[in-house]
Amino acid sequence: MKAWKAAEYRAAETLGGKRRVLSGGGAHQDQGDVELPGWFVEVKYRKLWHAFSLFLEVEKKAKKEGKNALLILTEKNTHGQLAVMRIEEFAKLPEVPRRAKVAPRPGPGVDPPRRGRPRKGG
Repeated sequence: MKAWKAAEYRAAETLGGKRRVLSGGGAHQDQGDVELPGWFVEVKYRKLWHAFSLFLEVEKKAKKEGKNALLILTEKNTHGQLAVMRIEEFAKLPEVPRRAKVAPRPGPGVDPPRRGRPRKGG
């Protein structure tokens, strides 16, 4: 298996998502590499990332203090910032949704939730 493909599978497994087959070509190229509700996940594999080297420096300092590392990147003349952290720590965050689960059916005497706007007069 190619290294980039293995990286996609590893990311999907860690995040509780599912790797998209053929995400980089054809009709699927705008869907991301990993299916994860509410997120567009793109996995990139390279020999060297400068941000990775920066993160390793921050992580070394964080470990000395018994903390998790979080690197915030800001680029001149660019709006917003990027957060860089270990995927395992990201996956532990409570806000990260897992693959959609089937909602339990309402019990007897319970009306299922309505979709859309309420009707006039009731």
